[in-house]
Amino acid sequence: MNTQEWPADHVDVHLSGCSPQDAQTVFGALETAFPTAHAAVHGQAGGATRRQTVWIEDVEVRVPAENAGPVALSGTVTADLFGCDRPVRMVRDALVSSFAVEDLGLVSGDGEVEARMRLASSR
Repeated sequence: MNTQEWPADHVDVHLSGCSPQDAQTVFGALETAFPTAHAAVHGQAGGATRRQTVWIEDVEVRVPAENAGPVALSGTVTADLFGCDRPVRMVRDALVSSFAVEDLGLVSGDGEVEARMRLASSR
């Protein structure tokens, strides 16, 4: 469990294992559901021969709006959510409204949650 403290109404969303277009599609769905989501940034991780890009967005759930509805992806996306329990559940629910979600793991402690899931196009 990471020792970082999250604001009670914010969720850090990390996307990996996907194309830049799919990352933008997921963030677009989240920005529709939560209009105060902060602009996405990305960084590189990995060694000299293998690189994996991780896209990061800070989602503020205090002002929820309409869910985006079903959205198509060209492949799967791994999403890691970090934050307090209720906001993480709200972001997961928004993702479920737009994508097929496979839960891969959940770790919780001291009011904070880390959730990993795989996103794909809804059927």
